[in-house]
Amino acid sequence: MTAVSLFDALSDESRGPKLTDAEILSRRAAMAEKLVTSALDDLKRIGEYERLCASAVTTNPPPLTPALGDSLHDLYCQWITEADAVAVRARVLRDQGVRIAAADQLDDALGRTRARVVVSPEQIASATAQAREGQFISSRELRDELRARLRS
Repeated sequence: MTAVSLFDALSDESRGPKLTDAEILSRRAAMAEKLVTSALDDLKRIGEYERLCASAVTTNPPPLTPALGDSLHDLYCQWITEADAVAVRARVLRDQGVRIAAADQLDDALGRTRARVVVSPEQIASATAQAREGQFISSRELRDELRARLRS
């Protein structure tokens, strides 16, 4: 859970005691660092949940059940939404010359997680079934075919 609304409230300091721009920026930077750290911790927690779910259904190991796969996919999608809101605010501060610890790590984690959720659990299940049935092209065959196309 993120507290982005608190960060936004810090941006609107006109209603509270008059602070200098430097004090407001310092408060916002401190809050942004906590939000970034929290977002990264949330992603780690989701990964732990995924490992726990995978180990709970392990026999050979099978793929996650459709319900578990969908739930984990949804968790990652929710995380992206929340973490993106944090990253946007951290970038605004960075553009103002403030360094936010781990903001680059958050951007990287967002990119990896976005790439991950592009493939739906149904697509993963379908690809896994095709691989089990031998309906795939080996990397060697694919490489050779691509090289042949480049030569022609």
